[in-house]
Amino acid sequence: MTARERLAARRKLVGLSQEDLGEALGVHPQTVAAWEQGRATPRPWYRALLAQALRVDMEEVERLLAPEPGAGTSRTAPVMSMATGWDEASAVRLADATTSDERVQVGVDAAVRLVHEWLVVEPPQSVELRAGRRVGPRLAAATAGRVDWLRHLDDYLAGADMEAAVGRELTVTSAVVRDASYSDVVGRQLLGALGDLCQLAGWVAVDAGRDRRACHLYAIGLSAAHAAGDAPLAGQLVSSLAYLLASRGRSADAVLLAESAVAGCRSEATATTRALFLERVAWAHARMGARGATEQALGGVEEAFARRTPSDDPPWTYWLTPEEIDVMAGRCYVELRLPRRAIPILERSVAAYDEERPREAALYLSWLAEAHIQAGDIEQAALLASQVLDLTHRTASARTVARVRHLCGVLRPHRGGSGVGEFLESARASAR
Repeated sequence: MTARERLAARRKLVGLSQEDLGEALGVHPQTVAAWEQGRATPRPWYRALLAQALRVDMEEVERLLAPEPGAGTSRTAPVMSMATGWDEASAVRLADATTSDERVQVGVDAAVRLVHEWLVVEPPQSVELRAGRRVGPRLAAATAGRVDWLRHLDDYLAGADMEAAVGRELTVTSAVVRDASYSDVVGRQLLGALGDLCQLAGWVAVDAGRDRRACHLYAIGLSAAHAAGDAPLAGQLVSSLAYLLASRGRSADAVLLAESAVAGCRSEATATTRALFLERVAWAHARMGARGATEQALGGVEEAFARRTPSDDPPWTYWLTPEEIDVMAGRCYVELRLPRRAIPILERSVAAYDEERPREAALYLSWLAEAHIQAGDIEQAALLASQVLDLTHRTASARTVARVRHLCGVLRPHRGGSGVGEFLESARASAR
């Protein structure tokens, strides 16, 4: 009997339908179906609820969910474990691991496991503080490495999954900066790591639907980056805030901040960094409906990215790829209501995002669906919107939920179209 058959059989044995189990766990029945079909895996907090609903212990839940031998793909290859405890050597190993190609092998299940271990294993910052108040460059490097590792886990997990781990890292790193003694050089390294961590924590907060918390974190991070003398990182925090404000309707403020980020580190930013900042400029202008300024900024992105030297780039630019640049261009054209320009770009780009990254796949498909609505292809839009809804059930991202709500709003006037009513009903049911 396969894993999906074991889970479904146990559910039926206790007399529960998929709807009953979904109601008991607070998830949509389609989520239960995805678990039973092997298309998704319950996150740790749902497993305890599953044990209660199915009247089994946690060990039996793990057996019911265990994949078949040989199941999985190379994307979920084994990654470094932190369960052995922290000492100086293990801190160095983690710092080394963040520079290896192994980090791109992390899949959803492995990422969930690593976040769990992150929360239960004592961090090296605490160990070092107990050993003595003075810390050196090795801990500073390990701290920066841990931030980078968390950043790569965020590729596969949503904000609600990451908040606890990132929050804990922020607490212990802040304690080192506040309580330890160190040289000026190490101090700048630690402040840089803190600023970088604040940017990541702000991004995670946005994805968890906590915008005010994100603004607070970006402001703290900006102070840390400034104290560290890291102008590109300061620009990254400013442009991250600009992106958030643009997405929330404060486009004029967003344009000012985004352009300030570009101007503030013009002489120190790498080509990739400049491309990233110009993307935020383009997005802010697109949200204002300024076509000329948007296209000028998008042209600047292409020019800067073509001159990149990856070895010179800060670690937080790693995710900016040709596919991401195309996605942003497509999104900007949707905002400008130019669907014929947006559709081919987005269709080409979304193919790069598979089920291992449901948040990005859901977000980018949602803009493709909106472009089809603008183009009058309602049937295709409804089909894509249904795919977005299915992916949204598999990620704890407030942004994907917001995009589903937006699609409901723009599709509602077309409810007579093929597939629209079914999508609207499914979205209504999942929101209960």
